[in-house]
Amino acid sequence: MEAGRVGCFIGLTTTDLIYRLERRLRPDEKMEAEEVWMGAGGPAANAAATFALLGGTAHLVTAVGDSPWAPTAVGDLEACGVRIHDRALSGSLPVSSVLLPGPGERQVVSANRRFIRVSTGPPPGLPEDVDIFMVDAHFPELVRSLLVRAEAPVVFDPGSPKPGVAAVLPLATTVVGSAMSRRDDPVEQVLDEWRRLGVRECAVTRGARPIHAFDGSRFDVAVPAVPAVDTLGAGDVLHGALAYGLAAGCGFRQALRTAAGVAAESCRYLGPRRGVEACGGTLFPV
Repeated sequence: MEAGRVGCFIGLTTTDLIYRLERRLRPDEKMEAEEVWMGAGGPAANAAATFALLGGTAHLVTAVGDSPWAPTAVGDLEACGVRIHDRALSGSLPVSSVLLPGPGERQVVSANRRFIRVSTGPPPGLPEDVDIFMVDAHFPELVRSLLVRAEAPVVFDPGSPKPGVAAVLPLATTVVGSAMSRRDDPVEQVLDEWRRLGVRECAVTRGARPIHAFDGSRFDVAVPAVPAVDTLGAGDVLHGALAYGLAAGCGFRQALRTAAGVAAESCRYLGPRRGVEACGGTLFPV
């Protein structure tokens, strides 16, 4: 087994192009951006980058392919220290176009996994023993093929409702989702649903409001107040930091509280990296 905390992340990678604007666009209007960021996106990819920036060894099993914009995402992830295992069979890496028209606001257009196909099964070079898995629901067949005999804890980001969620949920030990993705469902109902499926630790984030969570009993986690510039990848950062905390031996409550702080810090900057880098690797036990 590799030295240090080793995490295996399975799921979507995109190339994100983020524009910070002074205000919302009017119909047919052109506008020059105040600031631009371009790099890797996607739940699993951003979580893997966070895990690596905090000091862990992150393996990302994803679909990259050979599209013209793939090197941008790959370069960003490799600069963070992420080790990429590409399972693309065909298609193009998705590109997400993101507008930030005001503090904490975002508008996102992406194809996600629609135009890319993946091969299942363990890729060459993937370590057999890891401390933690973190997965999203974009490639459920790939996730199931890698977790069928997994013994390490599994952190799951269900994201918005999609067919893959039901396939992956029974494999998870820890689930953290966003209330924004389940707008029509009361938070308590969502937590109860996950508990009935055997999830032992779960939480629902609610933006700047306290996180509702359960680990045998209900509790809330306060989210630090920050001047938000870009909230796009905050949930992904939280999943990556939570995975790191759990791999470091923290309990769910401590790991979730610290991860909420890392995620909040990431909102202070454009793009999902600078806030994590500002936190450094001193937040969790060595």
